[in-house]
Amino acid sequence: MDGAAAASGSGDARYRPIQIPFLLNLAFKRNFRYREAVVPQFAGFAICSWEIQPVALPGESVENVIIPDACIDLVADARSGQVGFAGMKQTDFHFALPAGSSSFGFRLKPGAFHTLTGLPADQAMDGFVPLDSLDKGFDSRAFPGLVADRQRRVLRERLAALAAGRQPSQFMALFDELYASPPGQVGDICAALGYSLKQCQRLFVQHYGLTPKMVLCVLRFQRALAALAVPGARAGDALRVEGYYDQPHLIKDVKQHIGITPSQLIRVCGHDGGFLQ
Repeated sequence: MDGAAAASGSGDARYRPIQIPFLLNLAFKRNFRYREAVVPQFAGFAICSWEIQPVALPGESVENVIIPDACIDLVADARSGQVGFAGMKQTDFHFALPAGSSSFGFRLKPGAFHTLTGLPADQAMDGFVPLDSLDKGFDSRAFPGLVADRQRRVLRERLAALAAGRQPSQFMALFDELYASPPGQVGDICAALGYSLKQCQRLFVQHYGLTPKMVLCVLRFQRALAALAVPGARAGDALRVEGYYDQPHLIKDVKQHIGITPSQLIRVCGHDGGFLQ
């Protein structure tokens, strides 16, 4: 499944965030290919696997656009051999991709990093946690010298080792519930969970690496993207997403996250054949 194909309609209870670098940066599409795939083996902890591969060599360096999605990824740089966990709190419009670079990984479900590692999620949000600092079975010195297929097998093996004997947490399930039926404000989350605001803040940062307010912002925006991804969508369709006051609010939010307006995104999708590559 491609990046945008991973987007399910806003009525789907499963959270499936959208990453669409191939629509947001024409230079990216000329030089790199982005793909996602569901991996049944890790369905409890990972939304998908993904990879960014060069289209042809020689190519040019580009700046990738990474949209905030509350996920922490297990990321591998195929050439440098750097492997670890990382997430983004806000859009990074200038994530450098050197010419010919290759990377791949697993997009973990919100809350999965803490469940798998026991570490607070905010350590990996806007940061990087090396895999070998958590998993003594991972040989970071040998990894760069492995062929591509073997690197992918090793990453799968290490994720399987981390997941062995573990079950998804209640906070992982909670994120799906919030996506399916997002509350209007932070106080509604606290009341539903029976926590004080201070407790809710602490637990969200621990499990998601984000405050409750930031989680609501990510959910609202990702639901808007899902509404805009529907074939034949109109810019105003995303206004039905709970949390937007009016059209200027929607336009400002979308432009802040992806750099273009809803109408511009729809035009790019239409010209490009939609979100499917």
